Amino acid sequence: MTVARVVVLGIVAALLTAGMPSPSSAAPKLSVLYSFKGGNDGALVYGNLVAGPDGTLYGTTNAGGGTGFGTVFKLTPPAAPGGAWKETVLHVFNDDADGFRPEAGLIIDADGALYGTTTQGGDLVSCESGCGVVFKLTPPGAPKGKWKYSVLYRLTYPGGENAFGGVVMDSAGALYGTAWQGGAGGMGVVFQLTPPPPGSRKNWKYSVLHAFSFYDGSEGAHPVSGLALDSHGALYGVTEDRGDEADCFGGCGTIFKLTPSKRGKVWAFEVIHALQFAEGKLPYRVNLVFDKKGALYGTASEGGTGFGTVFQLVPPAAHQTAWTPNVIHTFAKKTGSVPLAGLLLGTDGALYGTATTGGSKGFGAIFKLAPKAGNTWQYTMLWDFTDQTQGVHPFAPLIADQAGALYTTTSGGGASGQGAVVKLVP
Repeated sequence: MTVARVVVLGIVAALLTAGMPSPSSAAPKLSVLYSFKGGNDGALVYGNLVAGPDGTLYGTTNAGGGTGFGTVFKLTPPAAPGGAWKETVLHVFNDDADGFRPEAGLIIDADGALYGTTTQGGDLVSCESGCGVVFKLTPPGAPKGKWKYSVLYRLTYPGGENAFGGVVMDSAGALYGTAWQGGAGGMGVVFQLTPPPPGSRKNWKYSVLHAFSFYDGSEGAHPVSGLALDSHGALYGVTEDRGDEADCFGGCGTIFKLTPSKRGKVWAFEVIHALQFAEGKLPYRVNLVFDKKGALYGTASEGGTGFGTVFQLVPPAAHQTAWTPNVIHTFAKKTGSVPLAGLLLGTDGALYGTATTGGSKGFGAIFKLAPKAGNTWQYTMLWDFTDQTQGVHPFAPLIADQAGALYTTTSGGGASGQGAVVKLVP
């Protein structure tokens, strides 16, 4: 199987087709697929889910696993409707050079291999608690075999520290991600990991594509999110702060683009927009999404009226260079606030996401933004988290299945208060 085919099929499996929720007159229904107990099964789920072609869900926990340093888990759907989902721990992180405390979710390729990052561990010399690692989990060859965990690269402070945002993969099998701090300028990096040739015993090659500098705040600082990859191989991401420091103390954050040269050896960095407070402040773990016209969408955890925003960036017209920002929603406490994750773009053109707090009890919400005439958007709170046993405070984005059901994780709540995996039928 070629690498390109692996990547394409992997993305399709990971998104479960990013289906469009079907119109229904029935009230939305939320079900808990699994509640973490906080022991060997893991605890505190911050990252997104990813799905295999058979409907199996994969994710990470930041704690638990027996060691207390997190797990990679698998959730297998029931054989019959209404049955219980089965959780299997594929890997337990230890406080050592193999990395620990993952916060991001995973990506999957068509061979079923999983890729992700940890925020700590790895190089315990240049970083006190380790700088984090990029890892791979290879599925077993036999049905009851064990998954193989391997470290693709151990980050070092000069090359970036604390990989909060996970990785994306291009058509050649290269991985791209961000580190929140470290690098030549101390304010984080964008990195690339290139795989060795098939059959080679060489290691993956690590390259810093851009280092954010303390001395040039206009570029932004601290990229805590992952990246978005367009069809031309350009990368898009956000920084948590700096940028326009006149409007926000420490800066509101930036949206940036990295464009490769024809041979991919040189990457041109540019800030396509510096956020203003009214547009949003502190975009957190926001993997930007594109619509069919190339517009970008993301969230900011603060700004607007103070509780966060959903913003749109329209690409420049012919012979122009400036992207046009639009605020398509400002959050309020009663209907969901403080979005910490990115968005899902449905085939209906609507945006779906999670708010970490707000709602009637402050436990968070699942929302929909439907486009209307004149670039206006209608906000609907699809689910108000009011019952702690059903999960509270979702940190992760949504994925959708072919029937339009939405899936996400919660950082807390569930039967044991350690987080849950939930399904919402809108």
